[in-house]
Amino acid sequence: MQNNIVHIAFGESAGGSINMMLKQSGGTHEKSLIVLPELFSIGPLQKLEAKEGRVNRYEWLKTYLNDRFHESGKRYSRFEVAVSALSGIPEQASVFIWTGDHAHEQTGLRFVHHILRQMNLAVFHLNTTKFFPHTRSSGELNDENLRFIYEQGDQAAVTAAEGRRLAEEWTALSQQTSVLRVWEDGRIKSVKEDFFDSFIIEKLAQLQKNRSANTFINCPRLIGEVIGHLEENIGDEFIEYRILELIRKGIFEMKGTTKGMRYFNVRLKNVM
Repeated sequence: MQNNIVHIAFGESAGGSINMMLKQSGGTHEKSLIVLPELFSIGPLQKLEAKEGRVNRYEWLKTYLNDRFHESGKRYSRFEVAVSALSGIPEQASVFIWTGDHAHEQTGLRFVHHILRQMNLAVFHLNTTKFFPHTRSSGELNDENLRFIYEQGDQAAVTAAEGRRLAEEWTALSQQTSVLRVWEDGRIKSVKEDFFDSFIIEKLAQLQKNRSANTFINCPRLIGEVIGHLEENIGDEFIEYRILELIRKGIFEMKGTTKGMRYFNVRLKNVM
């Protein structure tokens, strides 16, 4: 089992592209892929290494985010499988963690190092941002991009000291109550959940500019505008959650029903 190679990805999109890349690359070593389906830039992190914490996270996501495709339960199950797979990585395996300079993947990176901290492994980081600096996650890259990174990436294993530092940083992160994180000045910063609210308001104002004051903007249109200009991957469901909060606070007004983002339109209240 000494020739085992294990790849770890954060998010289904990145996992799908890495899986395709691995299938096409061939090779003689036994390879496996562990995909953690969570979006680590949002949601609670407390005690996430334990089942209790993962259940609490699932309950928060189910309460505050619109699960329009009824995927949250399945994602929770896949997360449980992934955490179990991390704990089952064989000793002396080579582990390649795909990451990038974003809160989502950097938080996930620290979570994985915490899980692996007492295992005898050769761990390598494949930082996609170093090769494609304008992406918001590894999930934006196709299998050819990923193959290039795999072939050209840093071949030096993470030192024991660096692994301990990342695991300790996870411990600090998991003690915070924030449900939103950003990558700022080379580190993960926990921020208030309304951190991007002013940005969302600004984008709605821009969409309404040169239109009638009575014009409502389709919610998916606003979400797309926000996502298109954010440097962080926080997911459309979290942005929808913040839009609903802005409606609740009376900053936005809506037309339609909030059962799903495509069913309602919004505008700034009291537009002059």
